[in-house]
Amino acid sequence: MNAFKNFLTANRTKRTLELNTFKLNMFKKEDKLMFIVHTYLLYLALSIAVTVWVARTLHKNGRTFLIDAFHGNEALADSVNHLLVVGFYLINVGWIVATLRTYQEVNTGRVLMELLSDKIGTVLIVLGIMHFLNIFIFSRMRRRALDRRPDAPPPIPPSGYLHPQVQPR
Repeated sequence: MNAFKNFLTANRTKRTLELNTFKLNMFKKEDKLMFIVHTYLLYLALSIAVTVWVARTLHKNGRTFLIDAFHGNEALADSVNHLLVVGFYLINVGWIVATLRTYQEVNTGRVLMELLSDKIGTVLIVLGIMHFLNIFIFSRMRRRALDRRPDAPPPIPPSGYLHPQVQPR
């Protein structure tokens, strides 16, 4: 008991009571930093991997569509296809990097997974919107190109035909 009394009277300036206990601090500042670093690295790796996969799929399968849209001009279709992929990478990687920052404190694995799913879900939605926007634009281009062909069918079937009348002179 005297040791306890001496301990309390010896540190009067500190005004704390430190008994023979241990401190359990699992999530120190360094650990919190590691959680957020792991979240950032996972987000970058998964987002960029999905972006590369989508870009390669669009490049491979979009070639046929572009060749048809450009009336069989393969050189033009390949050039436009390559430029689309470059633009796709620039926009998506820019979006991924711009949305990297978070102000949410990540101190557990659950918070890490929830934040990661929110961010990856947003990237997937942006990729889907860009995909459908590209399909819409190129289907409109293709439709216009088909309408301008000389052997193009009329937009609606005719209900009758007019025979040309010869004008007397």
